[in-house]
Amino acid sequence: MCFYYRYQVLGMRPLTTTTTKGTHPFDNGSFGLDADNVLCKLTPTGVWRPCIGTVALPHVIGLTHMGHLGAKATFDRFCAVAYAPHLLHHVEAFVKRCTQCQQMRMLLHQPYGALQLLPAPDTPFTTISCDFRLHHVERRKVEPMVRQTATVPHWMAKEDH
Repeated sequence: MCFYYRYQVLGMRPLTTTTTKGTHPFDNGSFGLDADNVLCKLTPTGVWRPCIGTVALPHVIGLTHMGHLGAKATFDRFCAVAYAPHLLHHVEAFVKRCTQCQQMRMLLHQPYGALQLLPAPDTPFTTISCDFRLHHVERRKVEPMVRQTATVPHWMAKEDH
C-alpha cells in the first residue's frame, strides 16, 4: 500500500513515542521505526515522516506531482507527507521528464509588447533606426539574436496631420 495513501487518506501516523535510544539500529533521535516497522524521520516541527526508498521514490513523486504544478509545489506536497534524501534533485529530474509539464510550461518572459514610437526628427536628413527582436523557437543549439536595422528617409517618417 502506498505511503501517501496510508498516512494521508487512512489517517495512520507514525508513533510519536520513541523507545530508548539505541534499542533499534535506526533509533538515533532523528530516525526511528513506527508501529508497522516503517523507517521514519523526525522533522524539525516534531512530526514523524515515513522515509521513502529509491525504488518507490519515482512512484511516490508521481503521486504528489498530480496536477502538474511544477517542481516547487511537488516538493512541498512531498515534504508534507514523507521524507527522502536529496529530494529536490529527484523532484526536479522528475518534472524535467514529465512531458505534460514541458508542454505547458511558461516561457521565461512575457511576449514583447508594442513598439515604442520614435520622435520625429526636427532636421532634414536625420537617420532613424530601430532594433527589431524576433522571437526564435527554442533549439538545442543556441543561436544569437538576429539584429536588423531599417533606415527610413526623413520624408517618409513625417506624417501629415
